[in-house]
Amino acid sequence: MDAHVRRWRRVSMAYAPTTWDANDVITKDKLNKIEQGINTASKLSGTDIDTDKDWGGKSITNVGGVYAGKVSAKIVPEIIASDVLRASSPGSVTGPSAATYTKSKEITIGEVYGSENSVRVKFNARTYYSHTVYGHAYAKVYVNGVAKSDELAITSSDSAPFSVDVTGIKTGDKVQLYLRGNGSQMGVVDGFNVCYDLVDVALLPATTATI
Repeated sequence: MDAHVRRWRRVSMAYAPTTWDANDVITKDKLNKIEQGINTASKLSGTDIDTDKDWGGKSITNVGGVYAGKVSAKIVPEIIASDVLRASSPGSVTGPSAATYTKSKEITIGEVYGSENSVRVKFNARTYYSHTVYGHAYAKVYVNGVAKSDELAITSSDSAPFSVDVTGIKTGDKVQLYLRGNGSQMGVVDGFNVCYDLVDVALLPATTATI
């Protein structure tokens, strides 16, 4: 029998009180039995009951139920694409002239509820060269390195707004902007924003538990 089993039997064993009769002699063994009974009654799962309820990483195993006067819920938001600015990567960045997409901007999503959230990605972009002979540059919105939008043509040297809604967003997702050129032209992005509304979700703890 291993130590764990021996300990469980010792903790779960009910204390058997001594029935005292007149003229019974108080012995060392009977006093020790009383001391051990008091010590066992002051513990749950072999751990002392103290004022701060610090169980030292142990589980409660020898009670039938635990009742609490107050249970707190964790509040985690769902997010829904809107025009409300929530996160931004400011500053201008110039993409490559090569016709291969390269990551240029990135924003990480914080803790959200579930995996069906949505965000609106907004940014302003322009071509690096103003002369039309250089042609267009291009942009795409990615999440975690996977394209989530159609190719967006950047056609003017005047900064123009772009907006893309992305669904299926979850905690820790990286919302990214990739740019490419055409071999001659480059794209310039002025700021990169993620926009959404918040809907708080209360995550309640389980109402029952096995002890």
